[in-house]
Amino acid sequence: MVTLRSILDEQRIVNDDIKKLKAGEYVSRRFDNGNGFEVFQRILQSEYVVVLSGPTAQRWPIRTFGLFKPNHVDWAVESALFAIAIFIWVRLFRRDMLKLDAAAAEIGNGNFNVHVDIKPSAALHPLAASLNTMMQK
Repeated sequence: MVTLRSILDEQRIVNDDIKKLKAGEYVSRRFDNGNGFEVFQRILQSEYVVVLSGPTAQRWPIRTFGLFKPNHVDWAVESALFAIAIFIWVRLFRRDMLKLDAAAAEIGNGNFNVHVDIKPSAALHPLAASLNTMMQK
């Protein structure tokens, strides 16, 4: 078990950091010329401390928390592409809805010679085909 006293005895962190731990904050430090790190967090109000440690000699060391971390850039690009795809789909769907709306308005005005021309691959094609069939009868 790691305790506040054992950390201080081993001189792993300084007295100021012990004060931070006692206040409930976490403390981190680097060792081995910056190739390793340790994070200390006190467990509630006990004398025990959780210690996480590991190497940082990797492509994205722990100090690179921020907006331009590669995962954030990937997420932003994927979100933008998804938003563009949704925008295009909604625009095409809206165009067909406006055609159906105009046809319904004409039918409401008494003009039963209305034909709605929507591509067969469109999502609203079955509705337009049904409307066209009703207008032919």
